Amino acid sequence: MKTELSKYLIQESMNHELPVALGRVILDISYVADIINHRVSHLGIFDDDTYTGDINTHGDEVLALDEIADRTFTQVLSFNGDCCLIGSEEQEDMYEVPMSEDAPYVVMIDPLDGSSNFEVNGSMGTIFSVYNKYTGNISADEGLFDGRSQVAAGYILYGPSTKLVYSRGKGVHEFTYDVEENKFILTKENILIADPGNLYSVNMGNYYLFSKGVKSYINYCNQYVVSRNKERYSLRYSGALVADFHTCLVRGGIFMYPGTQKYENGKLRLNYECRPMAFLVEQAGGRAYAGDMDLLDVQAESLHQRTPLFIGVKKAVDEVQEFIACLDKVGEKIEKAS
Repeated sequence: MKTELSKYLIQESMNHELPVALGRVILDISYVADIINHRVSHLGIFDDDTYTGDINTHGDEVLALDEIADRTFTQVLSFNGDCCLIGSEEQEDMYEVPMSEDAPYVVMIDPLDGSSNFEVNGSMGTIFSVYNKYTGNISADEGLFDGRSQVAAGYILYGPSTKLVYSRGKGVHEFTYDVEENKFILTKENILIADPGNLYSVNMGNYYLFSKGVKSYINYCNQYVVSRNKERYSLRYSGALVADFHTCLVRGGIFMYPGTQKYENGKLRLNYECRPMAFLVEQAGGRAYAGDMDLLDVQAESLHQRTPLFIGVKKAVDEVQEFIACLDKVGEKIEKAS
């Protein structure tokens, strides 16, 4: 028997495991995902695959579909009175929902991750996280929350089949979009990251801009380690965090977006991309690391803050931490001493 997302959330609410308002927020996100999925599947037919000529707050060109996704998520999440604030990667400031000051939740969202992939018909996604406005936050109005105070997080992957993967802190669950019934159907419960896996995902175009520790770890991934009876890692990289993380979740290994000589903190956003994925991977038995601490312990100092990201199977993330500590941290100490 198929279990629809709406019925799944209702059952969790009836069991007092999920606040009703939080269930509505997840359903609102799934409703918009249906809309975005339709537009993504028709790129080239509508005018969504054109650039608007605008530049967003991160200096990126804005695709028409970026604007559509951002606007639609804001409108739908504002409707039921469950969200008081919405932070979007596409907007410079937090959006205050009119007449919803007492609403319990704040949503952080990357409306369309990997939108530049439209030119090659590549994968795209949506990333979201939910915070309770009244607990565990530093400054809700500025979106400066404690990463470990997320009450839910997830992503939607628009691909051959559209997946909604989410957690409310009690395991990671996957729902697949049924085109015929226009509903998300439960397909996997309590997902654990494939361990160990033999995949690594990183933008190799930046290889010579990475630190010594990161480059050495990549070299290690490319070697055949006979003494450990370990096969060489295979490289997979799509240019969309959602797609690469989903591959990592299903097949194991590690995804990396380190800092570079040009971008010390990398280019991924702490609030909209890294924290939600870190929340999910920990629920799935993996680990997320920021190059100097666990990612969920990174303090938010600005809404659009960037951070390096190493995420995946715990053993693989532990290994890259060792390379960074040995070759980068020790190297810095030697340079300072000399």
